[in-house]
Amino acid sequence: MRHTYFTKGRGQGAFCCLFGWMLLAAISLRAQPSLVKDVFPVRNEPVSSVALNGKLYFAAAAAGTGVELWQSDLNGANMALVKDIVTGTGSANPSQFTLVGSTLYFVADGGLHKSDGTGPGTILVKRFSVAPADITPVNGTLYFAASAGGAGVELWKSNGTAAGTVLVKDINPGAGSADPGSLVNLNGTLLFAATDNTRGRELWKSNGTAAGTTPVADIFPGTSTDPDSPEPNSSSPGDLTAFDGQVYFAAFTPDYGRELWASDGTTGGTRLVADLLYVSEPDHIISSIPRRFVVINDALYFVAWAEQTEVEKIFRIDDNSSEPLQVGGATPIRYYAGAEVTDMEVINGILYYGSYSYTPSAGAAIGLRSLSGSTDQFIRSFGQNETAIGEFTNVNGTLYFAADNGKTGVEVWRSDGTPEGTAALPEVNPGPGDANPAGLFGIGKTLYFTTAYGTGTPALWKYDLTIPPTTAIRINAGGPAHTVIEYVEAPFDEYAGDYFGDDAYFSGGNTGSSTSYTDVYDPTLYQSYRWGVFSYNIPVQPGSYSVVLHFAEPHWGDRAPGGAGSRKFNVNAEGTRRLTEYDIFARAGGAMQVVKETLTVNVTDGTLNLNFLKGTADNPVVSALEVIPAGVANHAPVLAEIPNQGLSAGQTLSFTASATDEDGDALTYSLVNPPPGAGINPTTGAFTWPHTRAGSFEVTVKVTDNGTPAFADTETFLVCSGPRVDLAVLGSTECNVAPGTTSFMGTVTVKNAERGVQYEVWGGRGTYQRYSEPQFGNGGDLVITFPFTAQVNAPETYTFYVEATFCSTAATLSQAARAVLVPPLAAPTAAGKHIRSGQTATLTASSTQTGVTTYRWYSAATGRLLFTGATFTTPVLTATTTYHVAAAADRCESPGTVVTVTVSATGGPTAFRVNAGGNAFSTLDARGFSADAYFAGGTVSAATTLGIAGTADDYLYQTGRHGASFAYNFPTGNGAYDVVLHFAETYFGNVAPGGVGSRKFHVNLEGARKLTDYDIFARAGGALRVAQETFRVNVTDGTLNVAFLKGTADNPAVKAIEVLP
Repeated sequence: MRHTYFTKGRGQGAFCCLFGWMLLAAISLRAQPSLVKDVFPVRNEPVSSVALNGKLYFAAAAAGTGVELWQSDLNGANMALVKDIVTGTGSANPSQFTLVGSTLYFVADGGLHKSDGTGPGTILVKRFSVAPADITPVNGTLYFAASAGGAGVELWKSNGTAAGTVLVKDINPGAGSADPGSLVNLNGTLLFAATDNTRGRELWKSNGTAAGTTPVADIFPGTSTDPDSPEPNSSSPGDLTAFDGQVYFAAFTPDYGRELWASDGTTGGTRLVADLLYVSEPDHIISSIPRRFVVINDALYFVAWAEQTEVEKIFRIDDNSSEPLQVGGATPIRYYAGAEVTDMEVINGILYYGSYSYTPSAGAAIGLRSLSGSTDQFIRSFGQNETAIGEFTNVNGTLYFAADNGKTGVEVWRSDGTPEGTAALPEVNPGPGDANPAGLFGIGKTLYFTTAYGTGTPALWKYDLTIPPTTAIRINAGGPAHTVIEYVEAPFDEYAGDYFGDDAYFSGGNTGSSTSYTDVYDPTLYQSYRWGVFSYNIPVQPGSYSVVLHFAEPHWGDRAPGGAGSRKFNVNAEGTRRLTEYDIFARAGGAMQVVKETLTVNVTDGTLNLNFLKGTADNPVVSALEVIPAGVANHAPVLAEIPNQGLSAGQTLSFTASATDEDGDALTYSLVNPPPGAGINPTTGAFTWPHTRAGSFEVTVKVTDNGTPAFADTETFLVCSGPRVDLAVLGSTECNVAPGTTSFMGTVTVKNAERGVQYEVWGGRGTYQRYSEPQFGNGGDLVITFPFTAQVNAPETYTFYVEATFCSTAATLSQAARAVLVPPLAAPTAAGKHIRSGQTATLTASSTQTGVTTYRWYSAATGRLLFTGATFTTPVLTATTTYHVAAAADRCESPGTVVTVTVSATGGPTAFRVNAGGNAFSTLDARGFSADAYFAGGTVSAATTLGIAGTADDYLYQTGRHGASFAYNFPTGNGAYDVVLHFAETYFGNVAPGGVGSRKFHVNLEGARKLTDYDIFARAGGALRVAQETFRVNVTDGTLNVAFLKGTADNPAVKAIEVLP
């Protein structure tokens, strides 16, 4: 039995005016695909943009910046950078946009950020060693998985402040990770999947406290029986989705496989909902693997395998007491053939999805369908090619996706949920070739996607949807609207193809009909026709169109004797003869046989004119017309391959790049981010570069045509003369190492490792052997791990070197890495003090343990780090105060010793505190630093926003003063004073390469040399780390003079100064 879908019958010409007006409105402007050239938005999951206070916020890149936070109006226009979080061309890569009230939270540059929509109001909340993931708000508090402070990836929460961003619980204690995932809010309680040190991956819940973070149910208890991997069993809950007071998810058990479960957050309320794919064989487990959960209009939908032949179906649950009901899903092309749901998108309460099935013998069945409630509706098929539809995205209530109807190649399509409203947008790659658009997403009313067409490498394209896209106009000449049935897809379904509207835009002629069948699957389109002398005058925008004329001889050789020569007529398009003495019977090979003619027509006046004129026999006749926008007409140039080049520093590299262009366009050559001194002739492609630097360099040559739109091609090649040796190298520190001989996994990080260069770790202590297998750089940081054995009794330092090999040249990087192994440290000795109110106290810590290098002083009240060094001068005290001090070696420290300063009487002079190069600032322990003052000479240093190790008062060390020589002169009056100098190296090893030895300078106090060739990097143990020096000075002339003098490397620099009586 044959079925015809979406066919509407109307009287001939009855819909002409209304249909014509609607089409005219739809095509009044033409939205063509175009390359993005200025601001490049980035697709993010689960959302690419969020609306806040009438603006859209999203991630994007532009010239001069990496991927940063941008904003636009709600249509996606008037884009503007909100804040360049990682300045320059580096990228912060904002993602995981989450709104809580009027605050936007997101992850960028490894940390949690928040924004009120302004640059100054966009700030870092907290940085992490493993960036936050799966951000989920619960009652105004953000929960997420992250790692910081030496713990693994664990559950954190944040109220939007640094102090309120804390670890909820170290579920898998130590360096192990609980890896919380699939976080979901169930009526104010957080549920998630996690792993602790006794169970496998199971269901957990949290109320935001450590005590209230507990396992819900051990669904798959016990331990694996595999002797090679005796680990705890895991049910691995996934896709947690809150619905009707419970959380639904997929989980595995050995009895049922991976099936549908639900929980109300209690052990007793955690249950198997349904075993959707049951097999009666006792030793054979098969899983339905529920996934893609989504709640729509008070019902839960999900996808699962429903047959052993791997057919994906869609199920619905109405409430927590109902069983899953199969309501839709993929349709197999044959019995026992597999079928899958290729993509899904919810728009205005309707679930759209793609269906795909393929077998080598039967071909493919591909369709777009929708689910509304329990009503499964077919929308359109997409031929029998092997390309599934996908890349679904919702832009302003319209579905956009990538598909191939067997005629256009893989292009961008849209659908409003009806067959007549489902059509391809103007093609990126005209004709049957593929554009292969990927990563479709919307920002406001602009649709973005990537394609390699035209450039050879993936590039960002867009459709401006404020200009309605022109889609094809299809007319059933002489007949009513009809959706063409193209083929039988599955045993029980016929699927429809293109939609042809009622006869419209005609002038003159008559209509006719025939009941004869043609040689096509659906003959309806050819059983009506317009004949006589007539024309079609179709309103379109100026541009190029493909006009497809459908013919089938309805009379001669069918209802009356005749054949070739019985009907001959002419067709003009835009006043130009395109078909002369056209004979349908002869061209098609018989009566009621289909033949199509495709004409390329350029329209300049807004109306496409087609005239059907008498020839030498009978009258013209036509069955249907299609007017299809030609899409992008330009073709990309092709740049010839450029081989890698090897030469020595000091040589000049020269060659001529060459390219071809199918359209004969003028070509312009250029370089992308060229190395210093390199150049290319824009007309001839002649390249020259006096190669003066050692190392390996990527050079990219680009050729651009002058077509519309302009297309380009690039070729990247390597110029190598041995590897760079000036890269920064980082080591690692292990604390609380048990004394004796121990095996370790060492870690060495090569910063900005060169692409294609081979790196190996050598060294140790007292030996020089290879410790790691060769690894290759990729342009970013390269982390190399390797085993080694160490003897640890006191803090031990093992030195490792990195050998780099490239272009058959091996060299050792200039900077070595340290592996520091520190045994447990004993608490230091430190005595308390008794002072009068208004005075400061100088406290000293000491230790007899070998290897202690410094001491760290903390506030007992807040736990904040106050000072690093053996001698700590307190702020002015008015009440008895308690401190903790710990002995430290590298990054490790001992338990704390309590030190009490007892305050009894009043009195004491005022201290001087200056924030060098910065504004006034109050520390967490209430020490007030004034804005920069009392200085003579020097320059304010460029500020940094990065965190500073060894202090809770980062801002004090993010500004500074530097110069060849400068001084501070404090009007102290006569007497003895403690001078505390605060340092942090924020330039070398951070902004620029360098480290130990890059900066060395002198400091004089009251004319006496106190620091000679002082090296901040060496003293602090690296960049972005605190170093402090304290000196007792006697002033006799009423002014305390602090002089900073040039040493043997670079210039002096200081972050803050305290002068304490």
